[in-house]
Amino acid sequence: MDEQSAPDGFFKNQALYRLIFENSRDAIGLAKNGLHHKVNKAHLKLLGVESEAELLGRPTVDFIAPEELDRIRSIVQRRAKGKSAPDSYITKGLKNDGSRFIMEVNANSYTEGDDSYTVVILRDITDRYITEQVVRLLRSIDEHLSEAKSLEDSLSYILARCIELEHIDCGGIYLVDEAKERIVLAAHAGISETFVEHAGRYSKETPNYRIVLKGEFVYGQFDMQRRLDENHPMKKEGLKGIAILPITYQGKVIAAVNLASKIYEEIPQALHSGLESVALQIGRAIARMRTEEALKESEHKYRTLVENSPDAICIVQDGKICFCNQTAIQKSGYLPDELISKTVTSLIEPDERPDAASRIETRLQGDDVGSRNYSLICKNGSRMAVQVMGAPINWKGRSALLFQVRDITREQELERQLQHSQRMESLGTLASGIAHDFNNVLMALQGNVSLMLLGKDDSHPDYRRLFAMQSAISNATGMTRQLLGFARGGQVKKSPADLMRIVEKVIRIFAPTRKDITFEFSPQTAAPVDVDITQMEQVLANLIINAFQAMPQGGKISISIFIRDISEKCPQSAKLAPGSYVQLSLTDTGCGIPPESTKHIFDPFYSTKDKSTASGLGLTSAYWIVSRHSGMIFVESVKGQGSTFHICLPCSKGQVVEKPENDARIITGSGTILIVDDEASVLETLGNMCQHLGYSVMMAPSARQGLKIYEENLNRIDLVILDFLMPETNGKQLFKAMRKINGNARILLCSGYSMDEQIQDILSSINGIINKPIDITALGRAIKKALG
Repeated sequence: MDEQSAPDGFFKNQALYRLIFENSRDAIGLAKNGLHHKVNKAHLKLLGVESEAELLGRPTVDFIAPEELDRIRSIVQRRAKGKSAPDSYITKGLKNDGSRFIMEVNANSYTEGDDSYTVVILRDITDRYITEQVVRLLRSIDEHLSEAKSLEDSLSYILARCIELEHIDCGGIYLVDEAKERIVLAAHAGISETFVEHAGRYSKETPNYRIVLKGEFVYGQFDMQRRLDENHPMKKEGLKGIAILPITYQGKVIAAVNLASKIYEEIPQALHSGLESVALQIGRAIARMRTEEALKESEHKYRTLVENSPDAICIVQDGKICFCNQTAIQKSGYLPDELISKTVTSLIEPDERPDAASRIETRLQGDDVGSRNYSLICKNGSRMAVQVMGAPINWKGRSALLFQVRDITREQELERQLQHSQRMESLGTLASGIAHDFNNVLMALQGNVSLMLLGKDDSHPDYRRLFAMQSAISNATGMTRQLLGFARGGQVKKSPADLMRIVEKVIRIFAPTRKDITFEFSPQTAAPVDVDITQMEQVLANLIINAFQAMPQGGKISISIFIRDISEKCPQSAKLAPGSYVQLSLTDTGCGIPPESTKHIFDPFYSTKDKSTASGLGLTSAYWIVSRHSGMIFVESVKGQGSTFHICLPCSKGQVVEKPENDARIITGSGTILIVDDEASVLETLGNMCQHLGYSVMMAPSARQGLKIYEENLNRIDLVILDFLMPETNGKQLFKAMRKINGNARILLCSGYSMDEQIQDILSSINGIINKPIDITALGRAIKKALG
């Protein structure tokens, strides 16, 4: 350009302006009608052009990034029309080789004739611009992290801000999974889901994993593009310049930030230090968030444990409760505001408070005092047995005690029941032996009396005496049955039965004996129960006798039967499985039972009655019989207002089968019977009874002799009656020995001891069981049935 072609005044003071123009560090140029017209050396250098001739005549917009063109043209047009337009702005420029930079533009336009001119001063501010972006980014991250709620949100936020940086288009943050030896993509932005599927995780066998774990910053090109197929999703993503920024904390790589450009071949040097600062910040954020999340999780875990603990937990400071969990509130019945600030000793029985206060003081001094059981007073006045354990803690900067209070009411009840059962087991062992020996004595008496009564009626002078003896034997037999009812191994023969008919039968027997006592029976169900009918009759008889004794002046006995559904929460159902039960309740209007006696009412030989009229075995027998029927018996009583005994028995799924009444006729027969019993009186009595029934009899006082006689008279003996309990060899062993000799031997087992559990393996093979004592009528039926 010469002076003649320059606009008026452009080269006035020519020497001065030319000196400034040529030597300015800023790029200065003159554009005419949108084309380069005159530029200085700095302008050529900025745009990467070798000579002015190469640049002149080219449109100025050739050096503006495509995405900025519309904005810049709008500014130029507004200025050309004389409208308001910025004289200074920042835009993205293109160098001659296509590379990009950030430039600050100062422009002034004017017209001369038909031509429009623009004087521009350009300045490369890429480094400054990027630095400012990084500073804003770091400040933004700091502000966000101060209020961040979760690690996931924080990573997504940081990544979104990172791709707002110049030269960054997309990226992802990987977390190191040490346990599974892999890195996993935790946040991503600017990349496709298809790309995520292929790059979502890397195992330790991959180069990506090794690069990250090496812990060095990597800047370069996405050279993987050269090795991938054209259709591969990762190549289609179009990544160019990349940055891999490992994130370390306390010397360990915990994550990595991968950033990439889809335009620039490399991430500019100006970004490196800023990105590394971001990586450091992310590392601190991850560590802090993980620590906070761990603390929150720990706090939540312990809070959950405390609030859901089945034990009451409370903190006591200065003798007062200052914290309690939900269990403490539920168990005590107090509202939270009522429980807080209460003195802990005020919740304990008065006579236990001095001990509790002393132990609290000792524990605060650091001495271990172990646990102690107390009686806790609930809001409604009820008492709860509790086990208390205390530990010293620091609460809000001062010494306090953490108490764990366990409700052991149920445990104590179960322990009491266990002790009761153990006592019953011990007594049962003793009772079985006594019953066996006693039944041998009764056998001799019963057998001989039944023989003596043969052929006699009430006109015979001895009939009344013999009948009285038989009644006494029957009463004594009832006593042994009471013993065997709860004795270990006591015989229980269950079958579906109608409890209503059992009650009606017992009432018919007892009602006439006490005219001053009325019975009221109101059954609501006829649901069957699986019971031993004889033993259930005995239970009811014992309860009625107990009621009679409680009402010496007369009164009323009310009996009801109904269905009851028992759940795990039923207060008296600790021993019962949930389900449907038939409940029988028997209420008297007697004197009632004192509270201190109800705990022992079912104990052996315990009685509130006159010792001369009560044995103390009736209720014990009832308890044990009901227990052996998978049921439960318990009592409710108020002194002076009568008592109610409740019996719960499982409903039966079977049907009641009517049994024909026993034939009272004496059934005779013929044949030879071998009787083996170590009791001489029983042996003689059974022998006499069998002879009166028409049988020939052989007798043996021991198992060894019995086996010898059987071997020698194998073809003559039609039936063997064996005593079950004998010294050296018992009836079960002798049975097996005889069956070994003769597989078709017909054998009756006889004992005054319940033996079903001891003979389970031969029960289906024997030909019958005789329970001592037995009269001649029952013996005749048993022999006839055994012989077929």
